[in-house]
Formats: sequence, structure tokens, C-alpha cells
Amino acid sequence: MSNQDKVKPSNQDGAVPESNPTQAKPIDKMELLLELLLGQKQDELEKQVAQKQRQKALGIQREASASQNALNLIKLQMRCNHIKGKGRRAGKHENIYAERLNDPNVMMHTFVDGNAVIKCLTCGAKWKGGSGAQNDTREFLFRNGKKIPNHTKLSWEDALQLVQKSTNQPSSSEIPASQFGKQRVEEFVLPEGFEF
Repeated sequence: MSNQDKVKPSNQDGAVPESNPTQAKPIDKMELLLELLLGQKQDELEKQVAQKQRQKALGIQREASASQNALNLIKLQMRCNHIKGKGRRAGKHENIYAERLNDPNVMMHTFVDGNAVIKCLTCGAKWKGGSGAQNDTREFLFRNGKKIPNHTKLSWEDALQLVQKSTNQPSSSEIPASQFGKQRVEEFVLPEGFEF
């Protein structure tokens, strides 16, 4: 095609209209800006939806992992014989030596209110009892007023016997000063000749 063959649009008068680029630009800029803003907003919404789906999937996986971990812990506590030196990593000779020593790996902690907890330091199993609390039995563990089946098959009394055989020392909470009577404070007398 040559330059002569090109047909220019004309008005009714036959004159060729001049194109004014400044008139079309504001509309194009506004549409472009609007399109960019809508695109950004759409991307943000898609990211939020993807984030919510991801959080939901993570929550489901977290719950599944927590229940599996609890099940694995219960299985470990069922198999544990609560003796020092007997564990998954112990070899044949270590197990024989541990059986011969028969030193339970349990400790007892007494709280200020008189309640006590006996804990196996190998598997983490706990037995609760003492004054003011309902003691655990071979059938049930009592937690927060609920009966839970006892998977260790050891009662509070059995756990106390383990503590008595163990070389571990019992621990206890500190007694607050408010529980000491005034009489104890009055009994304390400074020696004569003592100066501050």
C-alpha cells in the first residue's frame, strides 16, 4: 500500500478532524488507575482466602498431630516399668543391671496445700493423691473432677511404694511466711551484745 491509498476519515464537511491526544488521556489514565486498584484488591482478597485455607489445613494437621502424640505418650506410659536404666536406648546388659538394682525412676512433689504428685521421670506418668485430693486407683485417674481410665495400672499406693524404694529425694513447695504463726516470730530473740 502506498501513502496515496490511505483513506482519512472526514467530517460531513469533508475536512479531516485533528486528533487531540490530551482529551483521551485523562479517561485512559482513570480507567488504568481504576483497573490497577481493582487488580490489587482482587490479589489481596485471593491472598486472604488462601491464607484462611492454609490456616484451616494447619489447624486440622495440628489437631491430628496432637492426638497422635497423646496416643504415643499413652503407649509409652503403658510399656514403661518406671525403673532407672531401662529404656528404649538401653542395651541388654544395661537392662539386666537395671533389673538387678531395681531403683524406680520416680519422684514425689508435695504442694503447700498438702496435695502430692508422683511422677515417673522416664515416661512422665503422674499419680495424684495426698490430703484433700481423691487418690488415683488402678482403674481410674482423677483429673479435674473427672475419671480417666488408668493406662499405667498403678494406684497411688503402688506409686508410693515405688517412691519408698527409689533413691530419688522427694521435693516440696516452700511454705509461705503467712502460714507461720506469730509465736515462731516471737520466739526468735537476738543474742545479747548483738548490734546492727
